[in-house]
Amino acid sequence: MTLVELLVAMALLSLIALFALQGIGSLRWAAPIAGRLDAAEEASLVAAHLRRTFGEAVALLPDGTPAALIGTPDSVRFLAPADPLLESGGIAAITLSVEPAADDTLVLAERRKPSRLQQDEKRDANILLRGVKALRLAYGATNEDGSPEWRADWSDPALGTPALVRIELERADGKGRGLDLIVHPMSAFQAPAAGSDTVNSAAQKMASPART
Repeated sequence: MTLVELLVAMALLSLIALFALQGIGSLRWAAPIAGRLDAAEEASLVAAHLRRTFGEAVALLPDGTPAALIGTPDSVRFLAPADPLLESGGIAAITLSVEPAADDTLVLAERRKPSRLQQDEKRDANILLRGVKALRLAYGATNEDGSPEWRADWSDPALGTPALVRIELERADGKGRGLDLIVHPMSAFQAPAAGSDTVNSAAQKMASPART
């Protein structure tokens, strides 16, 4: 190899090394942005799921009485149609709460108890979000002027279903975007009279203590 060829080869290697370093730098710069975008998309998907699930809440039982929604500052239970893709029809008792995970963190969990399950039959929770710091729920009753009156507790079954539910979720540091949304659980959905046994079974599960 001549001296000229050696110099050309060294120049090419220098250019390749420069491009490689610039590529690594770009990846390092873009990774946090990509992570934030993924976290935002994850939170948006969970928000859409919650709006849809609460929007399908059963408002009336077959006998015309209001279906109860039982809410505390950090958990809520209500009745909704079973997921047609994952469950075998009927009505499900749904619980939304924060639960501890195996790695000592918290997760936003949704537990569904379809009416066809036996009372003592267990079903794993659906993990909606990981890396949760706190969950705060509030329930809105409608005043005469149409404005919401927010309450931290909605545990009296006689109250029926609130007009609004506010969901505020705070993520642990660096775990992604939180939630701050208002959902409308009061829907026009009435449980069919033909499935009254199914609905009554689900209502009984609603009245049972929530499993942690």
